Amino acid sequence: MDENTVYRVIREDEDSDKGIFAKAPEREHITIAGHVNNGSKKNFKGSKYISTTKSFEVALENATKDIMNAGKAQDLRIVQIDLEKVTNTYYDLTDPEVQDKYLVNSKGEPWEKVRRYVNKSQELLVEYSIPPEAIKLLGRPSEFSN
Repeated sequence: MDENTVYRVIREDEDSDKGIFAKAPEREHITIAGHVNNGSKKNFKGSKYISTTKSFEVALENATKDIMNAGKAQDLRIVQIDLEKVTNTYYDLTDPEVQDKYLVNSKGEPWEKVRRYVNKSQELLVEYSIPPEAIKLLGRPSEFSN
């Protein structure tokens, strides 16, 4: 696996040719752990972070199963992102040192639920935006040849 490559399933309202932008960049108070804990909830208004995954398999699963709707079938677009072309700060949440710094509860203790989730989803967060030159559109799973 190329450590400079991550993947993201993009929403229908996102255009990879224009770049990818955080849903709520003004919500500075949302922590990394808070973003991870709330990111898959329907009523979450977003944060300054953009979720990506280091695993193509995870992206493929997220593109084909709607986690907010009992795993209902879907066919969303997947993009590949070159981290060497990402200019904003990003956080590899699978890194134990990053987990110890950011994936803690309000008492500063390890937040195990959040850590289990990021390890399973191979999550890497990017702040604010991802420029178009870092993004390659791979397409929808239904378009991939087996």
